[in-house]
Amino acid sequence: MTAALAAHNRGLSCVVIEAQNRYGGATAVSGGIVWIPANHVLKREGSSDTPELASTYFDATVGERVSKARRDSFLQDGPRMLSELEQASRWFRFHWAKGYPDYYPELPGGLTEGRSIAPELLDARELGGDLPLMNPPIATMALKGLSITPADFHDLNMLTRTWRGKRAIFRVLYRTLKGKVSTPRLTAGRALVGRLRLAMRDAGIPLYLSTRMTELVTTREQDGTERVSGVKVERGGVESEIIARRAVILASGGFGRSQELRDRYHPAPSKAEWTMSPEGQDGDGIRAGLQIGADVDLMEKIWGQPSTLVPADGSDDLRVQFLHIDRASPSTLVVNGEGKRYYNETAPYTEFADAMYAEHAKGVAPAVPSWMIFDQRGKRRYMLLRTFPMSRFPKSWTDGGYVKVAQTVEDLAAQIGVPAEQLKQTLQRYSSFARTGVDEDFGKGESVYGHYYGDPTLKNPNLAPIDRPPFYAVAVYPGDVGTKGGLKIDERSRVLTADNRPIPGLYASGNTTGSVMGDTYPGAGSSIGAAMVNSYSAVLDIVEGNQRASDADTTAARA
Repeated sequence: MTAALAAHNRGLSCVVIEAQNRYGGATAVSGGIVWIPANHVLKREGSSDTPELASTYFDATVGERVSKARRDSFLQDGPRMLSELEQASRWFRFHWAKGYPDYYPELPGGLTEGRSIAPELLDARELGGDLPLMNPPIATMALKGLSITPADFHDLNMLTRTWRGKRAIFRVLYRTLKGKVSTPRLTAGRALVGRLRLAMRDAGIPLYLSTRMTELVTTREQDGTERVSGVKVERGGVESEIIARRAVILASGGFGRSQELRDRYHPAPSKAEWTMSPEGQDGDGIRAGLQIGADVDLMEKIWGQPSTLVPADGSDDLRVQFLHIDRASPSTLVVNGEGKRYYNETAPYTEFADAMYAEHAKGVAPAVPSWMIFDQRGKRRYMLLRTFPMSRFPKSWTDGGYVKVAQTVEDLAAQIGVPAEQLKQTLQRYSSFARTGVDEDFGKGESVYGHYYGDPTLKNPNLAPIDRPPFYAVAVYPGDVGTKGGLKIDERSRVLTADNRPIPGLYASGNTTGSVMGDTYPGAGSSIGAAMVNSYSAVLDIVEGNQRASDADTTAARA
């Protein structure tokens, strides 16, 4: 969608095709946060970020895993893209998610105030008939039907602990009731996708749903090179061909739903049911690129998000439940199959998922799954598994064994299959750290990032004793919001071959590519930010390439 709008702004005609019968992809079911440093929204709202600070931080986090040319292109094109789209369309409106820290704020250039921006809430009525065609929220991401933003989740977690948390519940209830009576509001990823769709609609850009690309079309140029000149598609059982006069941009998502590709590229075990990727994220765009000689990068990586599996409301189907807020809770810890902690629970989610695989690969004790342990104090105080403090877990979760419950540590250990004495020692040691405020083993609570979902009333916002029965446990899997590897691209989003030659006419964006974020996740919204900038950079190159060709033709004619 970003590419289509950027192309339209430059006078190019374009069409967006979507294989599924709904639009929005993974973005629609996400938090909708965008991480693009040193942009005009941050500057307008008083952020201390600068291009120099951003470059320092990007180098410190991503480093040499990604070329300097790609890193620089992201930092330069990102702010330009946001500014252009906001000026071109009345629908592009963002605000600074102030206070949501960079994920590594202590590294050089990191900001404790954060660099993430969020879309303004959107009146759902503006979309009209396009609203039911957007990807719906995922059942386990919803919270009792409430209209909630990512910032609301932060505040509601402290519902029983701070006045800010108490004010948040009234704010959310008011917004939800108002939405039911008069003005329904879209939040998070659906607000972002809705704004993109409205901008496309104003621009008259066609969007074809249920239109699956089956193959890239290539033609041989006069110099003998193969150029991508269109796509073959299947729609309603009818095959046809769409000719691209200038280029094709693949933005078809990753391969989170393809067990075949996960088995081929990911560390084991890796299950498609652990992903939050929506249906259709099967790697079709990546496969199409491979068929014409493209190379791939970062295929072993995921946008990791440690998760558990629980039945969706009113269904026996298991759904992914992220444990992002939960791991930072003072009253939770994560253990392996020996009942031992092995990593800082407040580490950024992609880093923690990588740590799970690293621990599992040691072969000493299984870490896939691991187990998240908490007690009744934590259940009463904090939002865990997206249930409100002091509320009960759904009966289907406890009766089905998805949430283990025990009156003693010994009984809990038996239920999850870990040594009882070791689990008891782990809980006692963790509780002793809570009393001193220092996690001597893994540093839980040392980073400002971890404090964001912690309890500000405690000595260490991320540490509290775990000693009050009943005790609870849930299995933890290395889930993901999507895969991170894909077609190898350069700083202009051109798809590359194994010898780093661009494939003429072919560009790629987002999770269809090996991410510019490399092995890491610098801040909230990195995946969406990268996708939007990839798309914009591609359009810039398409236009500049056409201009170079036009100039060359003019020079030849004059000669």
